[in-house]
Amino acid sequence: MKKLILLLMLFVYLCIGCGFTSTAFAESSYSSVLDDLEKDPTFNAGNYPMSSKDYSLSLITIAESTDNQLLVYVYQPCGRLTASHIRFSTTIDEDLSPKDYTLTLINSSGSLFKYVVNNFKLSSDTVRYYEIVCLFRQWDSSLDQKQPDWNENNVDYVSFSVGTRYMATTVNGETVFNCTNVEVIEIVDPYVGYIRYPGGFLTFDRDCDSWFIAFNTDKPIDRLVEADVYYDSAWYHAWTEYYLGVLVEKEQTGENMPSIVSLSYDDKGIFTGDGLFHVTYEWQRISTVDDFVKSEDLTDEGIEDLKGLKWILRFVETQYTYSGNEVTDEYNLSSTKISNVSILRLKFETDGKVYNLGAVSNVISPGENQDPDNNTGIDWRLWFEQTWQKICDIFGMLPWWAWVIIAVVVIALLAAVIKPIGQVVLFVLKLIWYIVSAPFRLVVWIVQTIRNKRQ
Repeated sequence: MKKLILLLMLFVYLCIGCGFTSTAFAESSYSSVLDDLEKDPTFNAGNYPMSSKDYSLSLITIAESTDNQLLVYVYQPCGRLTASHIRFSTTIDEDLSPKDYTLTLINSSGSLFKYVVNNFKLSSDTVRYYEIVCLFRQWDSSLDQKQPDWNENNVDYVSFSVGTRYMATTVNGETVFNCTNVEVIEIVDPYVGYIRYPGGFLTFDRDCDSWFIAFNTDKPIDRLVEADVYYDSAWYHAWTEYYLGVLVEKEQTGENMPSIVSLSYDDKGIFTGDGLFHVTYEWQRISTVDDFVKSEDLTDEGIEDLKGLKWILRFVETQYTYSGNEVTDEYNLSSTKISNVSILRLKFETDGKVYNLGAVSNVISPGENQDPDNNTGIDWRLWFEQTWQKICDIFGMLPWWAWVIIAVVVIALLAAVIKPIGQVVLFVLKLIWYIVSAPFRLVVWIVQTIRNKRQ
């Protein structure tokens, strides 16, 4: 019966497989890539020719080693460069959750390369999934397309689509792989920027940097429902101090801390400053670029950065503090550097159908001295609106007897103030009349004087 099950699994694989069967044939001593691949009788090295000007990466297959490691076999036509990492999920469908794992090169032969996946241990489950979204290599300025002039971002790693799901099944110590193609979604023209919200007027301003990634996709999206975003963050401190009478600039940067954040269409972000005349800002985590442009006071450069893009993911907020003396050039600045941003997954609806797909997305970082995409002054219109609303809310909560007390106090104040005000007004009117009538009274006096002399 067990042999029959194994034969049936092998038959299913041969019917729907894509490539060739991977088995746990690699030893801890790491056999050569060619020896591994040629253990499959259907493998033909002639199908993987060299091409010196082709810098792409293509997945050939994967394998589980006997020492509990995952091996990756890659076709690299140029015969050089090195794959940096791989993106895959060990869960599928609604539970899809892609993550990035770095790769270490074991050996190569011509255009065939063998890697081991770092910091990943095989599961002991009978059935194991590896839904591979894409492969990456480091961006090379001499080989890869440069960013447009208006885009200040840096491309750190270039992605290459895979879209393959491997199902590994182990029965009685024998492992069979079933391989099928799956859909992925490609992220087009991504741009990472940030909005700086002022915290109000303080001696030491505490502002908020709200980071976002804007992008297009190769598939139409009617409604974006969920997204997973990867990014690295590191604290940054820059300041000046005097050394032997000379003002010296200094800076420190912390270690990069990796993070993955999951966003939903109904998630909101909020920031309230703690300074004088502070404003409360609120925004949607997922929105269209059009709505984003309408809701934010963007600079001309910021609008240019977003031109032609459709979706915005606002994935994290960091604190920005600055104090300085323009006369002496002294300053003290603390902030957070964001880098290596990439979209891992998108869940979206198109034509009434919901898709949950791994994202093929380059890894990008903001420019070294990239400015905020908005005008960073206090939004006085918003401040007056919020202040008036607070006043209305306060008065709206008052009970009827409080209004009676307020009416009595107002009437008493008016009674006490109206009489003095009336006297002042009467005095001013008399003074104006005296000044205006003075020339006429002078003429009357002169005429009267002449008349008296004649008499």
